[in-house]
Amino acid sequence: MIMGILGPAHSRKSTLINIIAGMEKRSYGVVRLHEHDQEDLPLASLIEVGIHTDYHPLWEHLSVREHLKIHCLLKGISWSENPKSSPEVFIQRLNLSEYRYKKLKFLSPQAKKKLSLAIALLGTPNVVVMDDGISNLDLSSRKFIKELLKLMVEKRQATILTTMRSMAEAEAFCDKIAVLVNGRICSLGYTPQMKERFAKTFKLTLMKYQVSDPSYEQKIQSIFPEAVLVPSMDPLEEVFEVILN
Repeated sequence: MIMGILGPAHSRKSTLINIIAGMEKRSYGVVRLHEHDQEDLPLASLIEVGIHTDYHPLWEHLSVREHLKIHCLLKGISWSENPKSSPEVFIQRLNLSEYRYKKLKFLSPQAKKKLSLAIALLGTPNVVVMDDGISNLDLSSRKFIKELLKLMVEKRQATILTTMRSMAEAEAFCDKIAVLVNGRICSLGYTPQMKERFAKTFKLTLMKYQVSDPSYEQKIQSIFPEAVLVPSMDPLEEVFEVILN
């Protein structure tokens, strides 16, 4: 299953992903995988988890090739430079060939992000946790990652949890969607259910004068108690989904 997390800026999407990935401490609640608490996961379960967040596990003095070789050894994957081997497929399909022997301090942020994704997906883990792993990629790399994730779900029954920037992209890519606002899940369901629900709503769009202006959320919800603040690419814009009774 692929589950997408949507939400406006500062809705704590990255915080949620970092807590699930073990990068940040949670204030309360439990994170469990395969019936084990997060702190008690056995090594075999940890190897089966791929994580891509802003906390890139990268070393500036090592090359792309050296990073992939180290992580192959850590995951028990045989290292090979055969064009059909897993590391080589990632290098070629993510357009990293020209950076193969370059140290990371000479790479662009985009290239580093691609390498981080390759590391997370090496060995096709059965659980993947990603913070915006797709949106900023070039078209060919994005197509490859989407195809790979869907194949992992089909062949390995993998579970993918990823933040998304666009409702349209989430509807096209995800099996299930959660809308997060101020750290709370305000709406959750399978994609067809979410489409049906939002089809019974109207959108109310309000514009701020400045980004620092306070949110209209409390005022709108005092008028429309079931109104939900939904993602918007414009920081000056607040969009509300209001359910029609």
